[in-house]
Amino acid sequence: MYDGNEKLTFKNKELDGSILDFWSWAYSDLIQNMNRGAFAEFIVLKAMSSQCKEDSPRLNCRISMDAYDLLSPEGIRVEVKSSAYIQSWTGNRPAKISFRVAPAKAVDGRGNYSSASKYCRHSDIYVFCVWTAKSKSQNILDLSLWDFYVIATKTLDEKIPNQKTITFNSLLSLRPQKVDYFGIYEAIRTEAMKI
Repeated sequence: MYDGNEKLTFKNKELDGSILDFWSWAYSDLIQNMNRGAFAEFIVLKAMSSQCKEDSPRLNCRISMDAYDLLSPEGIRVEVKSSAYIQSWTGNRPAKISFRVAPAKAVDGRGNYSSASKYCRHSDIYVFCVWTAKSKSQNILDLSLWDFYVIATKTLDEKIPNQKTITFNSLLSLRPQKVDYFGIYEAIRTEAMKI
C-alpha cells in the first residue's frame, strides 16, 4: 500500500508527480457518486474506530470488490450505501434519494464468481449515509450535514427480499435507526443484536 509520498519513477529516477498528486487529481471530487460512496465508507470506518477501543480488522485499505464494505471489531459485517440531494451532474433541482440494495453473488479470492455462490445480501448491517446539503457550496467534510440510517440486513431480507433499489421514503418506512456521526457504531451494535 502507498502512503501518498511515493513518486513516479523512470528507470529508478524520481519524476515530478506523487501518489498524493494522483489521489488528489482522480478522487478529490467527493460529490461524484463513486467517490462519495467510498468517502461514506471511510466516514463509517472512522466512526467505528473512534468510538470503539478495539481496532477494526480492516483498517488498512478499502477492499472494493468484497461481499461487504467494513468489518467491525466484533466481526459485524457492514454494507455502506450513500446518496445525496446534490450530484456532480445535476442542475438546480435536488436529486431523489435512493440506494442500491440488490442481493449479489460473492467473488472468490481471485475475483471470480463461483458457481456455488448464491445471490444474497452478505452483510449483517446496512448503513445508509445521506449528505443532506442542498448546495455544492456546503462542505461535504462537515459531518453535521450527514444523516446515517442503520438497519439490520435481516429486515431488508424480510421486507424487500429481491428488491434492487430502495427509495428514501421506502427505507424510512422500515424504521431504521437515524443517527449522527457519533451514534453510528452504537447503532451498528444495537441492530446487530436483532440478527
